[in-house]
Amino acid sequence: MDLKLTKKSVVITGGASNIGRAIALKLAEEGAYITVGDIDIHTADQVVRLAVDKGAAGAQTVHTDVTVTTSVENLFAQAKAIYGKVDIFINSVGWDKPMPFIETDPELWQQIVQLNFFSLLNGCKTALEYMVPNLGGAIIAISSEASRQGEPNEAIYSSMKAATNSLMKTLARENGRYHIRCNAVCPGLTFPEEGTMSSSSMWLENAHMVADGKLEQSARKLPLRKLGRAEDIANTVVFLASDKCAGHITGQAVSVSGGYSMMG
Repeated sequence: MDLKLTKKSVVITGGASNIGRAIALKLAEEGAYITVGDIDIHTADQVVRLAVDKGAAGAQTVHTDVTVTTSVENLFAQAKAIYGKVDIFINSVGWDKPMPFIETDPELWQQIVQLNFFSLLNGCKTALEYMVPNLGGAIIAISSEASRQGEPNEAIYSSMKAATNSLMKTLARENGRYHIRCNAVCPGLTFPEEGTMSSSSMWLENAHMVADGKLEQSARKLPLRKLGRAEDIANTVVFLASDKCAGHITGQAVSVSGGYSMMG
């Protein structure tokens, strides 16, 4: 099916690793222009080379610190300079350091809030400045199933992902008049495949989460009895990015988690 994404200009933050990487490559298969913003420029360059091989109309990397407004503004400016427009913004940045809330401190709170929510604020504000005058666009934020019912040891992260869902709903209401659609995608546990992690991946610091058969245990608890793959999330994002497929969908938080959100 032609999703009508050929030569659409897509900006992806966090595109060097895991879910963001899969999204970039899936959009490349649709012939989009890809601009990857990431702090790990070396790994992002590798993704861009793969994107070109997979059929991207064009692809570039821009070194980006998503917590710095001017850095995000430069990312979008580079996309506009090379491809003439910004049609789609995908925020795929996410980071956490799981532990009981009582063991956390304000320094960790700030880090989690900055990386998971202020990065999204920076991206959405800048994306809208390009999309509103053009009367069209799509914004998709990678949220989490932790946003729906909370997750032990992830109090701040869960809160920021709940805020992500709320922001997308609010922006959808505000900007629908400009034909801009805003949605969130909520993955469950999506462990990266070998060779798909950037140097800043949260999984490098949280290897204990998958030790001693924990992934298999988690999979058995899900209705579908399997964990998600980055490609599962990417397929949903590409669907939501397509005006042809999802042109009447906005303000939604879509679960892609093997049924996790149905569990008590």
